[in-house]
Amino acid sequence: MGMGNRIARAWVALVAVVAVVLTAPTTTRAESPSPQPPPPPAYADPAPAPPSDVQVVYAQPQPQPFVAPTSGPRRAQSPAATGGLGIFGGMYAWSFMSGIFAIIIGEGGSRCDRCTPYGRWLFLPAVGPFVSMARESETRQGRIYAGILGSGQVFGLLVYAIGALTDGPRSQAPLPPGPGYSFGIRPDGMDVTLRF
Repeated sequence: MGMGNRIARAWVALVAVVAVVLTAPTTTRAESPSPQPPPPPAYADPAPAPPSDVQVVYAQPQPQPFVAPTSGPRRAQSPAATGGLGIFGGMYAWSFMSGIFAIIIGEGGSRCDRCTPYGRWLFLPAVGPFVSMARESETRQGRIYAGILGSGQVFGLLVYAIGALTDGPRSQAPLPPGPGYSFGIRPDGMDVTLRF
C-alpha cells in the first residue's frame, strides 16, 4: 500500500469521525424547575452615627528640611553604550539559539559528531564562538558562521566600552548648596569635585 493511499484513507477516516460526532443526537436531562433566587434582604434603617468627640484642626504644612544627595550629578547613558549593548545582546541571542539548534542536530542521530560540543561553546558569550570555530567546527561554513557570531559580540562589547568611557550627555540638575562631592570619568582623565 502506497504512502498516498494511506494518507487518503486517514483523511476519509477523520472526515467520517467528524461527521458522526456532528450528527449524533444530543441527550438532554429531564428539565427541572430552575431554582428561584433568594429574596432580597429586608431593608433596615442604618444605625445612627455615634456622637463625634473628634475636633478637626487645620494647620499649615511644615517645610521639610532639604536632604542633599550623596552622589554627584547623574550621568545619562550615552547612545553608543546603548547601541553597543543592543548589538551584543542581539548577536549573543543569535549565538544562543544557534547553539541550541546545533545540540538538537547533534543529539538527533545525525552524522554530525561534533555538533553538540560546537553548540555548547556557542553559549559562552564573546569567547565561545571563537573556541567553537577553532576546535569544534568540521566545515568551513561552520567556522565562518562562528567567526561572524563572535566578531559581532566582541564588536558590541567594544562599542559599549567606548560609549561608557566617553562623556555622554549629563543631566543638568542644579547642585544643592552645601558640602558634597562629585566624581566623573572623562576621556582625558578623572574629574573629582569637593564642596565645603
